[in-house]
Amino acid sequence: MNKKSQAAMEFLLTYGWAIVVVLVAISALAYFGVLDPGKFMPPRCDLPTGLSCLDHRVSFYQQFGSDKNRLELKVKNNLGSTIEISKIEVTSLNLAGFSTKTFSLVPVQPMENGAQDPKFYVDDISSGNNPPATRVVALPLGSKYQLEFTIELKNTLSGLTHTFKGTAYGKIS
Repeated sequence: MNKKSQAAMEFLLTYGWAIVVVLVAISALAYFGVLDPGKFMPPRCDLPTGLSCLDHRVSFYQQFGSDKNRLELKVKNNLGSTIEISKIEVTSLNLAGFSTKTFSLVPVQPMENGAQDPKFYVDDISSGNNPPATRVVALPLGSKYQLEFTIELKNTLSGLTHTFKGTAYGKIS
């Protein structure tokens, strides 16, 4: 009977160590970013029903010796009536100390139902509305971003103003 117990114990220890080694290997791969699902996800832009986000990009640029990021956004009107987009606001970016960055569209141009508007640009989203002394450093080329934005629009048929919240994910280009 002792020999059966010893065989069972050796069996459990051998496979136990093998499981520990596999868990350590998987942990090391996850720690060094090999198993990061963000590497395999394509860029994505989401808006609620009624507006379609056809394309977006967050790019890196330099202006007057400082690094900045720019959001480019192309949307399509699927609301069934003509709208006027009056404001686009980037409300959060994966940067510490980020505050809201507002871009008002002046003059406002009507957007017919089913029409694709030219690209909208929100410049210098890396700084938000922070004062220059507390300026946030821009995200460099190739880094991943996650941002939230709002689009304020007016339905020209009813005269009512609506706010749409969207999200965008991707890599800085």
